[in-house]
Amino acid sequence: MVKSVKLPSGSGLAPIPFPIMRKISATHRTDRFRTDMDKTLKYINGETRCFGCGACVAACPQNCIRMKPDSEGFLLPVIDFSTCFGCRRCIKVCPVNTLSLSSTTTNKTDFFLARRRTSPDTRHAGASGGVFTALSNAILRRDGAVAGAVWTADFSVLHSIAYDQEGRDAMCGAKYVQSDSSQAFEAAAELLREERPLLFSGTPCQIAALYSFLGRNPDHLITMDWLCDGAPSPLVFREYRRFLAETHHAELTAVRFRPVYAETRIEVEAEFSDGSRYRDECGSDPYCRLLLSHMIIRPSCVNCPYAGSRRETDLPIVSGRYCRNLPAIQLPHSEVLVLVHTERGHALLRSAEPELEIHPFTPLESDRGRLFVSVRAHPDRKLFFRALRRHGFSAAAASYTGPRTAMRKLRSGMLCVLRSVKNLFLDRDTKTAKNN
Repeated sequence: MVKSVKLPSGSGLAPIPFPIMRKISATHRTDRFRTDMDKTLKYINGETRCFGCGACVAACPQNCIRMKPDSEGFLLPVIDFSTCFGCRRCIKVCPVNTLSLSSTTTNKTDFFLARRRTSPDTRHAGASGGVFTALSNAILRRDGAVAGAVWTADFSVLHSIAYDQEGRDAMCGAKYVQSDSSQAFEAAAELLREERPLLFSGTPCQIAALYSFLGRNPDHLITMDWLCDGAPSPLVFREYRRFLAETHHAELTAVRFRPVYAETRIEVEAEFSDGSRYRDECGSDPYCRLLLSHMIIRPSCVNCPYAGSRRETDLPIVSGRYCRNLPAIQLPHSEVLVLVHTERGHALLRSAEPELEIHPFTPLESDRGRLFVSVRAHPDRKLFFRALRRHGFSAAAASYTGPRTAMRKLRSGMLCVLRSVKNLFLDRDTKTAKNN
């Protein structure tokens, strides 16, 4: 018996047949089966479509999928076909194929401004005005758990589960690099099976991947995402850390993005082994400039399907600095805009009221347009990564963080033409092979 898997329109691939078998041994796996799986996974892992969420890794019953970096440092799933038996679980949980409520939900959205009432040190420790701390405290008081991104010893970012305030505190603060969330999904599922409350914090695509992995929206799950300007390349961040260490002639020991202090807004702060410190207070840091220009974002972040104000997350969070009609307060960047989509979100926000100042708020229509649109890739993106591989971070950043020169525009245009010609020939070869 043969069943076809119908791919979404626009993929350029015909429906792919799969043998319906419970187990296929390596000795009996046919070349056709291997080829069909390879085609399917090329669609799922396509350079411009894969979010790097890792849901397929968590779902694989054979543990034959690993997340590995591509040439730009973004994590992509890679399958070991010697142990794969074709269960198709990876295809079923991929959020690319299961876009659910994010673009179709009709939930009413309520807007609130919020910031922490007390403990200024906690408020200043992160970029959310202490709102994440207050919401997670409400969950921890109910013997729940919190999932979020933490720094590792080598300055990569990993999603983990915290069961107390100490573990939760490691999640505070902005991290301008994409996290590996593949290990958090199964741990989250286990907690929800035990009916323990769970606050899962991540990017909109990671939240969508969690729902897709679970196959449902459990009552004990509350999700919170952050306004996302695109996932930056871990490779660029690694080269940036090396650049800082070489510039300051010392080992990097700590890095913080958007720490909030009483009188100054700092985009990045770094500490070194010799006790020295680096701060950027005027927006001249090369990594931040590359990020804000969308030069180093993941290809799938362009035309992101989760960039709308209506999405399935219970509590989307947006920095207050994106809103131009904030009331006059002492620290406007310490407030955040909280969007509430569900009754569970309202309930959690109410339970955190003892720790939060919460005010109903109506953002300007023009701000709504700025907040909830997907980012655009920088036209010199390909040229930057080419320069990064050839000349290193310092030279690439110096060449591509300033205004676009006529030569850069010309080179970028020529690269687009060459890429279009290449795709034209590839499409022709694909059609010829299909006809044969």
